[in-house]
Order: sequence, then structure tokens, then C-alpha cells
Amino acid sequence: MRKIWPYAIVLIGYFLALRPLLGAGPGALFEGMILAAGMLVSIGALLLAGVAGIALALGKPRTQQLRRRGGVALGALTLIIVIVGASQALAHTPPIRGADGRPLSGSIATVEAVELGGVRQWLIIRGQDVTKPVLLFLSGGPGASEAARVLRFNQALEEHYVVVIWEQRGCTKSYPSINRKSDLTVEQYTEDLIELAEMLRARFDEETITLVGHSWGTIIGVRAAQSRPDLFTHYVGTAQMVNVREADLLIYDAVAEHAREPATQPLCGHWRRRDRPPTSARAPSGPTQRSSDGNTPSSRPPISETRFSAATGTSCSYPSSCPSTAG
Repeated sequence: MRKIWPYAIVLIGYFLALRPLLGAGPGALFEGMILAAGMLVSIGALLLAGVAGIALALGKPRTQQLRRRGGVALGALTLIIVIVGASQALAHTPPIRGADGRPLSGSIATVEAVELGGVRQWLIIRGQDVTKPVLLFLSGGPGASEAARVLRFNQALEEHYVVVIWEQRGCTKSYPSINRKSDLTVEQYTEDLIELAEMLRARFDEETITLVGHSWGTIIGVRAAQSRPDLFTHYVGTAQMVNVREADLLIYDAVAEHAREPATQPLCGHWRRRDRPPTSARAPSGPTQRSSDGNTPSSRPPISETRFSAATGTSCSYPSSCPSTAG
């Protein structure tokens, strides 16, 4: 136990003093390196402990080595658990600073929890001016977070908007919200989104907000905009999902065609063993879509059949009645 205390003191000092100074990017990189090193140490110690265990089973006394290496593996795993737990408990977003290095007056930079659909979900909110319009970003997924990429590559948005990154059900700090897997439906995600939009509109005193979706986020984004166009000033789809099943088929056929080229002939045999999509009965647009009784597939038309224009509040069937210039 006495050997653990120095590491515990270092970890406490890091999370309470050094981590806030490093900021989100360098802090995540440092913690990732420590976690990777801990995993390597754990795996190595477990392998060596396994060898010692086999030797012990064969009658060769290596009890001391087994205990020592098992202790190293246990210590490394404990270190990983502590780092992950502390990282989540102390998650924060650094303040937005002015030219003088001090937190910018009138800005907002918070990580906070809200209740959506009866469960706790998390938001990252950042903006240089809290009176600016609200932009709600919907990550791809489901179950994934693009917060790191948005914060790193789209930071300029904070000059013009209050940027809200929603960590959806089953994603990062919102992971515990999947306590009922029956709630992981397209309809429930869309209802959560509408509830969040209403909440943000009231909190920041805005009549409407801007909605930006990426990949999976465009599915629930379009559904919300179709259901409640009064909540949104604009809808912006990036990597817009139109027909997921058709996209899977196009990708499959393109790769299969590529595998037939002379330079990629070795792929042919492997590719022929792959079934053409869909390979399961699960809905291709994300979480299983269910009707209100929870038993039968929903009869609601798939998102691929509609296209929405938030600017005009109109929708049309795709592609038959949509203008060719629609985005």
C-alpha cells in the first residue's frame, strides 16, 4: 500500500492543479498517453503472470513472481480506472479568454447536465457573447461524440453563436442514460432534441435557434425540423443522410468493383464472402424504430423520403417533388 501513495498524490495534484491549466486538448492528450501506457503495462504484467501461473501449475515454484506481476497488473488497472473516473467527474471546458488573458466578459463556457426525456444528459456550451444566436450541434453516431472535433476545428463559430454541443443518450457523460435500451429509438432521440431546443430557446431568450447536424445527427435534425419548424431559424445538414440503405448499397458496389481491378485481385475472394447489405433486420438509419406499442416496426416513413427547408418551413417528397436546387 505504501508504494501506491506517491502515485495517488501525483494524480490528485494533476487533476486539481495542473489539468485546469493545460486545457481540454493538451489534458486529453496527456491522459490518453498515460492510459495507453497503463494498458500496455497491464497487458504485459498479465501475460507474465500467466506464464508464471502455467509454470506453477507444472510444478515449478514461481509463486513470488506470480504475486509480483499480478500486483503490477492490478495496480495498473486501478490507475486506469481512477484516471477515467476522475477525468469524467472533473470534466470541464476552459473559459474563453480575451486579449489580456482573462475570461472574456459576457462569454459562456460550461459543461452542464439537463434532463431530457426523463434522463440526465450533458451539454457543452461555449460562446464569446451570451446574447448571440444559439447554434445547436448534433453529433454523428448514435452513441458517438464529436465534441473534440467541433471544439478544435470550429472554434470560430463561438465568435458568432452560443454553440451548444449535445452529448446524446449513450454518449460520453450521457452514457448512463441508456438504462432503458427500449428508449434508444429515432423517435425518442427526436423528442429529446425538440425538448432541448425549447429549453435553449427559453434560457437564452431566443425565438428560434440554428440547428446543425452531422451524419446521424442529420436524421434526427431533419425529423425535429419537420415536426417543429417554429423552433428553428435554419437547419444545416453536413454529410446529410438521405437514404441510408441505398448509401450502403452504393458503397458496397463501389468497393466490390474496385476489388475486381487487377491491382486489388487479392480482395476478390474475401469480398465474395461478404453479403450485400442489409445483413440484418435492424433499421439502417440508427437505433431500431418502433411503434408506440414497442413491438412492431414503426410505420412512419423513413427519413430518406422527405426533404426539409427550414427557411421556408416546407417539406416535400424526395426526389419526385423536390426542387433540383434544394440543398
